[in-house]
Amino acid sequence: MDDLLRNPFEAGNTPDDDTQLGPAQSLEAVPVPAGLPSAAEAGFVRYRLLDEALSDQELAAQDVLLRRYVTYRSLPSDPAARDQALQEARLTARLQHPGVVPVYSLETPENPEQAGYAIKSLSGQTLAQWLKTAQPPADPESVQFWFAVMLTACDTLHYAHTQGISHGNLSPERILSAPFNEVYVLDWGLPPALSAAFAAPEGNPSALADQYALGQILRQLLGGLYLPAKVPPALQAIAARASAPRSADRYSDVAALAQDLRAWLNDQATVAYPDNAWRRLQRWSRHHSARALGLASVLVLTGALALGGSLLLSQRAQQATRQDRLLRAEIRQLTARQGQVLDAYFSQLLALTEGLATASAESWLRRPQQQSVRQSLQPRLQALFQAAPPGLSRVQLHLPQTRLLYAATGWQPDIPAALTAGLPAPDPYHGSWGLPLSLPAGPALLPLTLPVADDAGQTLGQVALWIERPALQALLQPSTDLAPHAVWLLHRGGEAVQLQGSTAQPVPELPEAPASGVFVQQGQYYAQQQLASRDWRLVLAFDPIKGSRP
Repeated sequence: MDDLLRNPFEAGNTPDDDTQLGPAQSLEAVPVPAGLPSAAEAGFVRYRLLDEALSDQELAAQDVLLRRYVTYRSLPSDPAARDQALQEARLTARLQHPGVVPVYSLETPENPEQAGYAIKSLSGQTLAQWLKTAQPPADPESVQFWFAVMLTACDTLHYAHTQGISHGNLSPERILSAPFNEVYVLDWGLPPALSAAFAAPEGNPSALADQYALGQILRQLLGGLYLPAKVPPALQAIAARASAPRSADRYSDVAALAQDLRAWLNDQATVAYPDNAWRRLQRWSRHHSARALGLASVLVLTGALALGGSLLLSQRAQQATRQDRLLRAEIRQLTARQGQVLDAYFSQLLALTEGLATASAESWLRRPQQQSVRQSLQPRLQALFQAAPPGLSRVQLHLPQTRLLYAATGWQPDIPAALTAGLPAPDPYHGSWGLPLSLPAGPALLPLTLPVADDAGQTLGQVALWIERPALQALLQPSTDLAPHAVWLLHRGGEAVQLQGSTAQPVPELPEAPASGVFVQQGQYYAQQQLASRDWRLVLAFDPIKGSRP
């Protein structure tokens, strides 16, 4: 497939539905990045395809107008398959819900081989992938996490049903948990092709048939979370009602199923498993522990010592569980804040690097001489050092037969060989971070590289910003009394950069997914957060009981 996709709304190419593009929607009104042709020019590039095949019909791509990454799904050449793919795209685009992957645009140029549509790029773990590695009993954090995923899937399905759309192909493979607690229900609009395990007996796609599939998915989830003899009876009853063979015996809709699940999570009575007298007494004692203890005291005075002791132990266990839950929530919030600080810092540096790369290309193409490049970029580099966040140490520029190094004091006479050797290969469309490099004098430096390209997209060279590692360490000052005893940046290559900690400490064995969350290993609390940069994950370690509170 050609990697240049024409603007579908040029003259002669108009949408085939009733949508009309007003002046505010025309591409001519959208600011175009420097170095790209205007939308009025033939051959305008909107999506630039990357050399990364995600599947037979999917490629990684970049929207060059908005500078964001997307997944580009090409349309099949077979007419029937093409119509089916268009139906899937249009139906998905109708569903405006956080649990449905957004469709950004449909590209229908003159060349059918270039036709396709762009959707949000996704990463994460499907429920099916997790179930393959699940080893019950799961820890309370995993139980809470996967029930939150299930509830979001239920809410997404209920929204679709209110729009008159049923899924028809629900299975664990089509429920995706993304890194930032996003949950997506995938593959809308496909022809029904469910396995017998998830297909409702009535056969026809409908809202109640989707509920049947959700009930079967819930059964599998319970098998991954609990040992067979330990599945809570209320959850067994909820799954059984949702997947009842007769549609009349199921919940009235998916919202009612979600309501019963939330009731169980909040320790309330459920419709599928109503309370009897003993269960009501147990629930009352959990919700009114102080009164229950008072009752226990009366019973002790009348000879029921065993009941009083049981209630006291139950209260202590509940208190420990509440403390653990609160600590996990506080750790999760702190980790998210620290990740946001680093993301903002990296984003600002990337924007500066992109601007410098564009200016470098323009300067070199105008007068391809080293002295001319120096003179042209001198004011730009001075302004860059003034605008950059703390920590910018050096700027390194590689162009044909030209190697330049700039520091806050001006152009440097030579480039240490270690700097050039320490540069990572630049990614064409977002900055690539390398590992720390220690020079004989001064702090360790981290490089951020970006290619320098001409108007046709041909790479001329690269530009690199060198950042002092202490600047990153200074960013991560806890704003609460909860302080981690060690902080790492984990590079996608597996290497770790320790930002906090009195001594060098090994990074713990981290779970593959979810990429963000709180977990416990050998009595230690750990939190990890996937950063917006593809290169880094933030990892924090806390003391086992007090969470490193001073």
